[in-house]
Amino acid sequence: MTKKVDAVKLWRITTKQRCVGAFGGRCGICSYDKCFAALSFHHINPERKDFSIGRFISSPRSWATIVRELRKCVCLCCRCHAEVHDGITKIPKDIRRFDEGFAIYKPTKIQIDECPVCGGNKLIRQKSCSRTCAAKASRRIDWDRSEEHTSELQSHHD
Repeated sequence: MTKKVDAVKLWRITTKQRCVGAFGGRCGICSYDKCFAALSFHHINPERKDFSIGRFISSPRSWATIVRELRKCVCLCCRCHAEVHDGITKIPKDIRRFDEGFAIYKPTKIQIDECPVCGGNKLIRQKSCSRTCAAKASRRIDWDRSEEHTSELQSHHD
């Protein structure tokens, strides 16, 4: 991957982490916090919605613009979010709202490591740099090296 692509990926990941962190890092209803990818932002009043917070991932915006939208939202896990939209669960009146301490952008040092599959950049806590590399890493046969293994096996049998 190019440096620009890596930089955009890192921006998306760190911005999502910062957004989730502004709500305490967990679902405001059930306190789920295992996977930040499962957390999303629900607009309390959909009529005041200027844009979907999830869409900023595909089209980066300034942190100030994101903060203005986050102030209209609560953080929910995917299950609670679906239940709220279906009317099964109500949003509690005392649900945690946006922490104004996050309103000012404070860059954080990101720890980067090398992807074991392609050699690109990945965050320390991730196993690989992309879904493609994760899929390759989970395969039992490394097709890129399968010819090497076949020739090694043949040389042992001779």
